[in-house]
Amino acid sequence: MITGVTIDLLSFLNTPSYRNRVLAIGIGTAGCRIASQLQHMSSSIGKFIYVSCDEQDFPQIGERILIPLGVLGKLSPKVVRGAALKYLKNIDELMKDSFLIFLISGLGGSVGTGLAPLLAERIHKSGALGVGIFTMPFKFEKDKHFYSAITLQRLKGLMDAMIIIDNDEILESMKELPIIDSYKSINRLIASALNSMIEASAESGLNVGIRKFIDTVKCNGYSILCLSQSSSINRGEEAIIGAIHSLYRVADPEKATKAILFLMGGSVSLNEVSTVISRLNSLVGNGAVEIHYGVNNNLSTNSLLTVALLTSGFPKTKFDDYDPFAKIPYNIDDEVDISIDLELPKLERID
Repeated sequence: MITGVTIDLLSFLNTPSYRNRVLAIGIGTAGCRIASQLQHMSSSIGKFIYVSCDEQDFPQIGERILIPLGVLGKLSPKVVRGAALKYLKNIDELMKDSFLIFLISGLGGSVGTGLAPLLAERIHKSGALGVGIFTMPFKFEKDKHFYSAITLQRLKGLMDAMIIIDNDEILESMKELPIIDSYKSINRLIASALNSMIEASAESGLNVGIRKFIDTVKCNGYSILCLSQSSSINRGEEAIIGAIHSLYRVADPEKATKAILFLMGGSVSLNEVSTVISRLNSLVGNGAVEIHYGVNNNLSTNSLLTVALLTSGFPKTKFDDYDPFAKIPYNIDDEVDISIDLELPKLERID
């Protein structure tokens, strides 16, 4: 962790020009699309960079770095990293003078798992505070689990804050949508939740702000973003229970130390806010979680309520189990001889 830089950053965020030194980098398809949505919404992030191997991932605005892959055969993270090496100076130049950098990427494909650690290293060396926002592969994408797990472990040692998003849990509330629409809705919902939490002002509600956001996610361990929606009569109760259930399936909720709770929807009432916070206190962190909350009341008559729950302080998540090597014990006594002397069976010749 870069403690000195963090203190300077929190002071710097009080100045009106801080956004000019806040940068977001989108990597690959998922990262570029979430960052693009965020760029249309955010007034707190002054610069956006898009890095990918596919030109179709890029939006119309923002700095773009295309990494062409002039190879045939199976794409792998190693191949992507190798192709990206000659573009690192360009990336360093674009990152220069940034105090705070959001690194946004999916960790399901070769582009995300190949480039995210490489760029995280550059952020770490630059002295900026790095906040990683990473979406994890779906449970049916078994072939992507191993790379995503080892990449996550590598990133944990390089980023000052790690926010994990489980696409499976968000998809639960969208399972009836066509798959393309589901992906678009997930990306838009993630961007909207992040933007609502970091914005410095809110015209139609209560804001959280980037200082409280950084204070929440900068911890020893992972932060987890869960999203849930409801339009029922008891929508507040149903939405927060859905978000907490999602958290239970990803990590141990008793380990949570801090949380941001944000409610987005039409005509959010004080009673709904009270209900949601009470539920969170009773089910997460043994009632000792430090909670910041915000509300964004839209002007529509739509009864849909979205609860965005960002909790932090988790030493591990279910994604650690995606790495089979993580289950091998490493705390072996140095004085113990662990060499293995195998006595091979004698083979008898058969004529």
